[in-house]
Amino acid sequence: MIGSGEYVWSGWRDSFERFQADLWDMTPTSSAGRYLAPKDRELGFSPDNVEWHFRKTRPIGKMTKVRKNKIHAPPSRTKKAKRAPLTAAEKKSLAEIAKEQRRRKLAEEFEYWDRKRNSSSDASKRG
Repeated sequence: MIGSGEYVWSGWRDSFERFQADLWDMTPTSSAGRYLAPKDRELGFSPDNVEWHFRKTRPIGKMTKVRKNKIHAPPSRTKKAKRAPLTAAEKKSLAEIAKEQRRRKLAEEFEYWDRKRNSSSDASKRG
């Protein structure tokens, strides 16, 4: 807690007995996986601003990680809808569409270069 670099109330830094007395009534009886965390991180650790958390039951949205001035929310757990596999006819249709698109693109490029070649040959005949 003190080594974390967060603000700790001076009364607790000066006296462990004071720290223990302030938290004695609110300390859970189960010691498994618990830790003390500030309610508001900007205010640090003080008697009115701390609460016990348990690793297994910590609310997901309660504690967000702050890195480089950005707040990262926990990832959403939505499932992606599964698509049915394509049938052979659908695959063939998609392949034909892709083939036609490639043909059109090649034809457009050919027409472009043909116009460019003709315009340059016309300019050289004039000059």
